[in-house]
Amino acid sequence: MRALLAADWVATLEVEAYFKYTPSLAAAAAALALFAFAALVVAVQTELFGWRYMHTVTLTGLCEAAGYACVIYCIKQSGRANLFGPFVAKQLFLLLSPNLLQATAYWTVSNVLAASPGISAGRCCLGKRTVKWSFVGADLFALMVQGGGMGIYATALTSGSGTASQVKLGGIVVLVGLAAQLLFYAIFTWLAVWVHRHPENAMSGSRALTRLYTGLYLNLVFLTVRNVYRFVEFAQITILGYPLPAGAYIIEQQQVLVYCLDAIPVFLCCAAFILFPPGRYLGTISSSVANEAGWPAQGSPKALRQQHQRQQQQFMVVARA
Repeated sequence: MRALLAADWVATLEVEAYFKYTPSLAAAAAALALFAFAALVVAVQTELFGWRYMHTVTLTGLCEAAGYACVIYCIKQSGRANLFGPFVAKQLFLLLSPNLLQATAYWTVSNVLAASPGISAGRCCLGKRTVKWSFVGADLFALMVQGGGMGIYATALTSGSGTASQVKLGGIVVLVGLAAQLLFYAIFTWLAVWVHRHPENAMSGSRALTRLYTGLYLNLVFLTVRNVYRFVEFAQITILGYPLPAGAYIIEQQQVLVYCLDAIPVFLCCAAFILFPPGRYLGTISSSVANEAGWPAQGSPKALRQQHQRQQQQFMVVARA
């Protein structure tokens, strides 16, 4: 069996042997700082507005920061320590964490549906839990496939005992996971637009709806850019095979693309949720619907959230009548 990297060299390999380019310490440090700051801001906003599901964005920022911390470790320990573990961890953190942003979008639209019984009346497939957990479950499937494929790919590429067929297999598995992710996200995008434009939307015609969906649509666009980039990246590796042909323009080996088409879009997703925090606008659903139903719309965001849950129970009674 032909090894891609000699096992005796793995412990002292330079960082370039893993990344296939010279990673920038300044860029990695800036990315770590920005994502850590975004995670902190979202965490504070989430506690302020009371919609705890937004901590998925907090976790996204922390995972991205952890990924770039692994990059910094690899740079600092280049040639002095075994970088295999940190490199694989970096790959997993940066490949999988954006799935949490998609889960945030699923949760947001499902909450709008929960407050808009006119949309889901007679359509059991549009219930809050059905929409939320169907897409989250689909995402978990895509995430597990991607994680498994990335484990095969990174291990075969850098462990010193992998083969070209194992590298290709890992790329194919990751590609399948990314394709599934793109498909599920395209279906969700259609659903999100349909809910937005539906006349029975509880927020229809309000400024809060416009702002809520501004943040949501920004996430849809930026995450699609990032997901397409990752799909094309692994599609190229799978088609060309390994070892990659000399002199070819390899997307995976272009540091500028990593930051412009992965790090920046993911950070802009976090920034969009900071500028247009769903918890602020979902709180207006609770208060506006409460006013129409004759309930007092006073109290803390947490109290409004509890009130919102009571409203849904009464809405369901009315819808079934």
